[in-house]
Amino acid sequence: MKAVEKRDLLVKEVLKPMLKEAGFKTKRTEWWKELEDGYLFIHMKNSHFNGEVTGCGFCFQISASYRDDVRDKLEKQWINNQRKCIKEDAFLPYLGQLSPNRDSLGYRIDGYRNYKPADVPAEEILTQIRDDFETYIMPQIMQIKCVDDFDKMRTELRKKYDTKEDKLLRYYSAMHTMSCSDDNLPFAIQMQKQFELTAEDIRAHYDWLAIIAKNSEFPDVDARPYIEKALMM
Repeated sequence: MKAVEKRDLLVKEVLKPMLKEAGFKTKRTEWWKELEDGYLFIHMKNSHFNGEVTGCGFCFQISASYRDDVRDKLEKQWINNQRKCIKEDAFLPYLGQLSPNRDSLGYRIDGYRNYKPADVPAEEILTQIRDDFETYIMPQIMQIKCVDDFDKMRTELRKKYDTKEDKLLRYYSAMHTMSCSDDNLPFAIQMQKQFELTAEDIRAHYDWLAIIAKNSEFPDVDARPYIEKALMM
C-alpha cells in the first residue's frame, strides 16, 4: 500500500467517523463544528513535497471564526484562518517531537530510512493518530464552546513552544541533521547560545536525542560525539 493510500485510509476509517461522532461536518479533508457564536475548524494540510522519497506528510490546523467573519464557504475558511490557527503538535506530549512517524512539519508516512524505502504498516499509522486524537486532541477541543474559548486555549498552548524542553528538542533535532559536517559547528555553538542551554542541560537528555535519531530518516546517526565537540569549543 502506498503512503498516500495509508493517509486516505486514515481519513476514511479514523478521522471522519471520530469527528462526525464529535459533531463535526465534513467535506473532503475539512471539518467544522458550530459553536455558540461561530465555528471551529480542523484542516488537514498536506505537504507540497510528498513523494516516494519524502513520504506522505500532513498536519492539522485548528482554528475558530465568528459567524460574521466567515468570508467564503465553511470548507474554505481555513485559508483565512492560517495566521491564527494552532497545529496538532501543541496538544501532544513533547510537542510530538518524540513520537514516531512525525517530523518538524507534522505526521509523515513512509519515505526513506537510511536510503531505503520504508513501509510502516497502515494499522500502526491509524492506531497512532487515533490515539493522539482520542487521548490528547479531542478532549481539549471538545471543551471549546465559543470562539473566545479557542483563543484562550491557543494562547496557553502556544506557550509550550518557548519552554526549555522545546528548545532542547529543537536543538537535538538540528544537531542530528548538522552532525554530517564539522563546518556546521559554528552554527551548533550559536544555537546553544541562542537557546540559552547549558552543557548540563544538553547532556541531561541524550535519551531524547536517541529517540529523535530512531524516528528520523537516518536512524543510525549518533550526534553525541558531534555535540560534545561543539560543547568543548
